[in-house]
Amino acid sequence: MKKKHFILITILFFSTVLISGCIRQRPAFESIYTFKFQIVEGIDSNESEYFVNSIKKRVELYFGFIQNEISIIEQEYLLIKLPFIDNFSTKHFIEYMINTPSFSIREQSTNSLEITEKELTEIEFYNINAKARAKEILKEALISRTDFANLAKEYSEDSGSKSDGGDLGWFQRGMMIPEFEKAVFEDLVIGQVTPELVTTDIGYHIIKKIDEKRDEQGEITEVMAGHILILTQSEEMIRQNKQWQYTGLTGNQVRRASVIFNSQTGEPEVFLEFNKEGAKLFGEITGRNINKPVALFIDNYPVSIPKVRERITSGEMVITGNFTKDEANELVARFNSGVINSQLKFSE
Repeated sequence: MKKKHFILITILFFSTVLISGCIRQRPAFESIYTFKFQIVEGIDSNESEYFVNSIKKRVELYFGFIQNEISIIEQEYLLIKLPFIDNFSTKHFIEYMINTPSFSIREQSTNSLEITEKELTEIEFYNINAKARAKEILKEALISRTDFANLAKEYSEDSGSKSDGGDLGWFQRGMMIPEFEKAVFEDLVIGQVTPELVTTDIGYHIIKKIDEKRDEQGEITEVMAGHILILTQSEEMIRQNKQWQYTGLTGNQVRRASVIFNSQTGEPEVFLEFNKEGAKLFGEITGRNINKPVALFIDNYPVSIPKVRERITSGEMVITGNFTKDEANELVARFNSGVINSQLKFSE
């Protein structure tokens, strides 16, 4: 994949606080399915209600209106209980929940950047699980009848190509990281999927070579390929995250998101409108960080680090990131489908 695709585009996915006015308490029901997810960075007690509401929105978008019980355990785990459901794929639901987008706005921290033993263990555990998941996806990708594009749409963690079925378009030598370039220019033939995972600094890749162009001497000059990326964690990523501290402003306070177009360049941008609480927080954050940078984190990665020029009290924000129209639409759809302030890992 092109290097630009590896930069997870900014702006985080804020979500509308679900649930309207008066909500009647649902009667107790017999739960058949129980799912437990780890909340990667935990949440504060005052964020629990917003977090649960966002998860409810995700669940009800998946199933429609069904009875469910959603709870937070010790601010570190999410428990989802569901009734019997016909033709229910637990595997697909788990992947759907793991891919719930996370968003937060953070400010510079004065904390130590030293990596603890606990964090090193967590990195190792995360990467072991990531590799195991990637291997399972690879098995499916290598089955001849598998639709690679659909597999990428379902599992890939590359936000730049996921919506296109992993398609990276045409590219020449020097446009990819070395491991990726070797696979598509030297190892694969047209139509072939890498028989083994391709490991890079950012994760595990499953690559399919779609087409190629050759010059008069028969040398390959351009390649068209697609890939599925499963991200890994690193010490550098943890240090980068430690540079920034939470402000309390997350996807929970986003009222709505929409695509707009820059009046001068015509490029698509993402417009965010915060709810009352979010507008207040955004005003406070920008007010105390004038002439300082703040970071927009999506799925635990800083996608944009703008410098604050003035206090913003309008409760509105425009995100720019050299988006294509499709990328901007996908980002807006993710914002409006429920976002949270921390990623989820399946626990049991």
